[in-house]
Amino acid sequence: MTKPDLRTAIIDLANAQAEPGQPVNLYSIGPTLILEMGFPEGDIVNALDAMKSAGVIDLIGDNRIVVIPAASRKS
Repeated sequence: MTKPDLRTAIIDLANAQAEPGQPVNLYSIGPTLILEMGFPEGDIVNALDAMKSAGVIDLIGDNRIVVIPAASRKS
C-alpha cells in the first residue's frame, strides 16, 4: 500500500476528529501521522506551515488547527 500525501492525511485525520471550521488538537492526530503512517515530525511541521500559508488551515494555538472549509478559502 502506498503512503498518502501528507497534506491530505492531515486534512482527512482532522476532518475525522471535527467538522471543518472546528478546532482539532494536533496531539490527537500526531501519533497516527508519525507512528502509523510513518511521517517524520519535521515534514509534518513543514506541511502545516505550507497549509497555513495556502489558507487551507489556521494554526490557533495550544497545538490546535482549524481546517478552513473549502467554500471559505481565499483564492
